[in-house]
Amino acid sequence: GGKKLKMTISERIAINARYLCKQQGKEVGEMEAAVGISAGYLSRIKGKKSMGIDVGYALGDWLGVSMDELIDPRMTKKHRIAELKAELAELESEVKQK
Repeated sequence: GGKKLKMTISERIAINARYLCKQQGKEVGEMEAAVGISAGYLSRIKGKKSMGIDVGYALGDWLGVSMDELIDPRMTKKHRIAELKAELAELESEVKQK
């Protein structure tokens, strides 16, 4: 295989929570406010920055999923691919408009 996608548990939780939130038709900002974290917090979870376990559990409660689902690496890869595809589609449409 290629290069392994190394991620912290916090990064996995952030990616999965953002994805599940969008899947449920809710706004990520609404979820962040509901669990008491600042706007954009989940987008800033990268590398060394980590979230408290209480935040992880609060996100799971709000989304109606278990902590196991939020940290599942297979789910993370699926969700990251979906995010990147959406980002790519956005960029492609911008390029077409020019």
